[in-house]
Amino acid sequence: MVDEMLNNFWNRLAFSVLLVTITTTGNISCDHATEAESVAVNKPIDQPTEDPIDPDLAAVLDPNQKALIVTVPAIHATDFVSASDAQLPPEAEVIGVIVGDQPRAYLLQGMATIDYHVVNDMLNDTPIAVTYCNQSECVQVFTSKDGSKTPLELQVGGRIGKNMMIADHGQRFFQKQKIKPVVEYPSERTTWGQWKKEHPESDIYLGNPSAAPETMRSNSSTDKE
Repeated sequence: MVDEMLNNFWNRLAFSVLLVTITTTGNISCDHATEAESVAVNKPIDQPTEDPIDPDLAAVLDPNQKALIVTVPAIHATDFVSASDAQLPPEAEVIGVIVGDQPRAYLLQGMATIDYHVVNDMLNDTPIAVTYCNQSECVQVFTSKDGSKTPLELQVGGRIGKNMMIADHGQRFFQKQKIKPVVEYPSERTTWGQWKKEHPESDIYLGNPSAAPETMRSNSSTDKE
């Protein structure tokens, strides 16, 4: 019965923005999503609706949370700045990723707006997606489950409360949960000064152009090496 209600609920949500108030009890945490919740958010969403969310979902969601359902166009990283050219303060926070012998940093400030919360990239011929939710301060990096060399197409899929959802070809899942269509890739949240000291050969993705002065982008390159 509960599974059927969850299935009907997610199938009725729209791809367009829908802001509603959920009057339920229970808990969804960015760090502790349960297997039952994972099943719920992995349902395809293909029928637009403006119906209110079922109040019978009392065992799944937090009280009075707001759900924002939206599909943001996929972002693919293209512009990178070398560590020696990046004019960033050493205390600037970054997400650091190393694939093989190639390190790369992603400026957290440049990912703080909703359209840059999910950034797809190819690092050392490996598809990754760097994700950051500024509501919950969750940072996760993902790669393909099957070892594919095809770039990922992950998108921001909305959020419930402070928990960001990610869309993958019509399926939505929480940023950090047990069951998802991609696998987590090791990453490090650190400062630019520390990352640059440890990886002087690194480059950095600055993200949203409005989040950093133009001088930080003056030496950017559109070529991935």
